[in-house]
Amino acid sequence: TADLEARVLVEARDALATADVDVDGTTATVDLADLGGESARIHAAVHDGNRRSVADVIELHPDGEVRFPNRPPEWLLDGVMYQIFTRSWAGQRGKTTFDTLIDGTVTESRDAAIDGADDTLTANARAARGVDYLDELGVDVVWLTPIHPAVSPERELPGGGPHGYDITDFFGVADDLTPDGTDPLAAYETFVDACHERDIRVCLDLVINHGGRTMSEFQDTIAEQSDEPEFWPIVEAWDRHSQYFDWFDRIDAPRVHDGEQLEPAPFVTGFWNLQLHPNFNFDNVALREYMLAVADFWSGEIGVDGFRCDIAWGVPHSFWKDVREVCRANDSEFLLLDEAIPNDPAFSENEFDMHFDTEGFTVPAHGVASGDTEPEVLFDSVRARAEQGFPDYSVILNAIENHDEERTLNQALDGTRADPRKAQRATWAAGVTLPGVPHVYYGQERAISEFGENRHRGAGDHRDDGDVNPDGKQRAFMNWTDYDADHLAFYRELIDAYHELDALKPRADLSGAWHVAPSGDVLVFGRDASDLEDVNGPERVVVAINFESSATDVYLRPGVGGTDLVTGEDVTFDSPSDAQTVAVDTVAILETPDLLEVGSTVADLDVESGTDYGSGGYTYPTDDAYADGAFDLAEFAIHETPDTIQFRADVDGPMENPWGLDGGFSVQNLQVYLREDGTDPAEATTETRTGVNARLAEPHSHRVVVDGEHGARVEDATGTVVSEGTVRVNEVTGELVASVPKGEFPVDLEATAVAPLLLGYAPDGVESVPDRPGNVTPV
Repeated sequence: TADLEARVLVEARDALATADVDVDGTTATVDLADLGGESARIHAAVHDGNRRSVADVIELHPDGEVRFPNRPPEWLLDGVMYQIFTRSWAGQRGKTTFDTLIDGTVTESRDAAIDGADDTLTANARAARGVDYLDELGVDVVWLTPIHPAVSPERELPGGGPHGYDITDFFGVADDLTPDGTDPLAAYETFVDACHERDIRVCLDLVINHGGRTMSEFQDTIAEQSDEPEFWPIVEAWDRHSQYFDWFDRIDAPRVHDGEQLEPAPFVTGFWNLQLHPNFNFDNVALREYMLAVADFWSGEIGVDGFRCDIAWGVPHSFWKDVREVCRANDSEFLLLDEAIPNDPAFSENEFDMHFDTEGFTVPAHGVASGDTEPEVLFDSVRARAEQGFPDYSVILNAIENHDEERTLNQALDGTRADPRKAQRATWAAGVTLPGVPHVYYGQERAISEFGENRHRGAGDHRDDGDVNPDGKQRAFMNWTDYDADHLAFYRELIDAYHELDALKPRADLSGAWHVAPSGDVLVFGRDASDLEDVNGPERVVVAINFESSATDVYLRPGVGGTDLVTGEDVTFDSPSDAQTVAVDTVAILETPDLLEVGSTVADLDVESGTDYGSGGYTYPTDDAYADGAFDLAEFAIHETPDTIQFRADVDGPMENPWGLDGGFSVQNLQVYLREDGTDPAEATTETRTGVNARLAEPHSHRVVVDGEHGARVEDATGTVVSEGTVRVNEVTGELVASVPKGEFPVDLEATAVAPLLLGYAPDGVESVPDRPGNVTPV
């Protein structure tokens, strides 16, 4: 942090001036008098000389109150999101309306000829349910794919099914979703009200990167076009005088396909270059005003609780900042979720509260479910988010599937797993228990990949690939009658546990957790909520997830509890090990008093044991405290965690604590000498610490000193302490683990030679141990 400098900018519309903000390093101070009795907004970022952080906004008020408007809604931090491919909910083609979504009502005479529906209701459709089903599952926010009038629901065999991502009226509600005799907007508002009555928020799918080709504003820009061919009429001339002409993104060239001109210059770009999806031009002020009015209408007048913003990366950042201002003015707890692929921290800058993580989580989850990828990749991917530049307050959606991706169970069925459904459950459990917001895509909780009806119609259906295809189920009809009851019960049970345990929530820290598992197909980690206030449930837990078809044994530290917090059952069993041994079926969540981070190996020295007697002239002290082998360094390694550097040592004898020192061991004194390449000779020495009575062959600039009385600390060559850490003993392995803060570590380990010495420790105030210089007992 010493290299960081804060930069601030006050909005010009406020009475406060940027010059009135006193910045000292990363601290900014404002005199209340300079506010002039008005509120002010300060934009702030930190800079390290090369890069800047994502900017944040701080609101200052004349009464001294400070607010942070760029924070996710509080309800989200305890929430589970459920996504529905809207027109598949009834479980039968062409039958879904808002009545279905509200209470499961499906009308037999419902006219949906375009979707090829049969008037006769199936048993599956008769079993459909509505928001009560979501309530029983434990859902906190429901995201429906687009509910507006759109092109795809009106066409025969649309490529991705009736997805609705080709909107033609941004202020309207689709007629095909509206119950007969009901006003479309009123029908949707009734659905929103039904959700709110059950404390379920509603997230609208906001699709403003592009529109649908039959949108009246787009059609107004066409002066002449041919008779309709297979897909779209050929545009022969544009109406450059249309007030909407510049609403659409254009390239000064004709659109040509297979040698045929489809549109004259300047042709309109499209999402994935499709004519179906004309892209909007956000350089046009009128277009921006129109889309801000859309955001204002749905967040204000209709009262939805959030937007999932489709193709967020295709819309300028400046516009999303305006959208946030509009929505938060209507609802201070409004949610903005981006679809940015790959995800990008820039969308956290006064724009979005929650972010997709398709490449970092969804795709790896498929590899884990299929058996092609080790489960640890999920832990590593989530932990890596901190290194990507996302602010601590940003929230990531842990989705293992959605309407654009393959079903995870399909991946497992096509992979090497002996029990694909269990593999899917385990993969989803990782998304629930790792930091992030849990997500369920309709039907995954009912094994829709095995029981649901595909949207593909078989012979005569040209859709051989894409989101609707002969084998895919990502947009299949919901399976109401046939499903795996135990599979569904697992989802309900784990969602209940998530709501009850704050240690699983997004703000709780993620940690490694020491364990041994005979099976390599197990993911074990820790969650720590001890820094949070008013924690529900235990402050720390160990999570163990088993991807194998049968239960597996996991060995944990002795202090870890044996009662699974999901089921309430005792999962321990007796074993000859000193470890806490548990049997994990799919997932176990266990209380623990503390966590021992594992970390990744930086260096592992090849240490020869049996050298503690030197040439044979040395004799161990005769006191009972000094067990044979207590000074025989058998293993030494350096590990790295996101926050610490660990020095790990083990001896070829017991690591005991006869004097009851706080560190959990007594007689050992570990000193690690560090020599970094390029160190100034004036800042280095070959002298060792007082009491060692030795000289190093090469000079060192720093040393790590570890004992059971004073813990761990880093000293420079003069003996001045530059950083302090902690030390503990692994109760199972007897390994000594000393940790020092990474941010305060003075050398670059990749360019540093290390020399570990294991000496005896002479504590102060122990009668049987004489005082020694430097608290060192020579060995």
